[in-house]
Amino acid sequence: MSGIGTASGSTQSYSYGYTDIGQTERTTNNGTSTVYTGLGLSTEKTGGTTYEYVRCSCGLLNSERTSAGKVYYYLFNGQGSIVGMTDSAGNLVASYDYDPLGSISGSNVQSGIVNPWQYAGGYYDSTTGLTKFGIRYYDPIFGRWTQRTPVGGTLQETLKPNPYTYADNDPVNYTDRGGADWRQDFSRNFGNWGSCVSGGVDDFSHGLAGLAWTATIITGILAGVGAEPAAAVGAGVVTGLGAFLGGYCFGYAIDKAYNG
Repeated sequence: MSGIGTASGSTQSYSYGYTDIGQTERTTNNGTSTVYTGLGLSTEKTGGTTYEYVRCSCGLLNSERTSAGKVYYYLFNGQGSIVGMTDSAGNLVASYDYDPLGSISGSNVQSGIVNPWQYAGGYYDSTTGLTKFGIRYYDPIFGRWTQRTPVGGTLQETLKPNPYTYADNDPVNYTDRGGADWRQDFSRNFGNWGSCVSGGVDDFSHGLAGLAWTATIITGILAGVGAEPAAAVGAGVVTGLGAFLGGYCFGYAIDKAYNG
């Protein structure tokens, strides 16, 4: 794919290459060669410099490493936008501010720092001024996608009245990092929150169940002192087992409700 793009008041030619029809994996970018892994863009080579993007197991960017041996770490805001970078000594080497639609309203970047990751964690293309989110390109000037929902988009996105609107026309509160449907980002974030909540409720309920089990057994033993202790202990064990299983099932149900 090739064409002419305008960014920062200048017009430049561009040429992109992709590995599939979904446009998720861009193999060339104006002469820059790229390598993808299952977590996303992993490596870029521009001229004689190679940039490696390190991610956690969930795909979140962690750091940038250069072939010159330098390491820079990303700082995020609640929306997932890169708001700063630090070097290995913890010194701030870059900072970014954004307007509500995602354009950079202010930045302070030290000389030599190359960082394409910016608004909502998307890849900013300095040639066109567009941000790449998965299978689509976003124009932060207008707050719109540059193309309709392509192959790989959801049915909801395909059938909505305006297929160019980004993040349900509410980029302040929602994001769409995959370009397919903002609901996927929302559900993923909610799912992560739900996992934390359900995990806490799960552990808490199991703890209560264990305490209830212990308490009922002790109560049964004490109540049975001097009068059929074996029967009392048996009743205590049965009651405690019921409390434990009830608590365990409650925690499991909560976990499944949030995490599927």
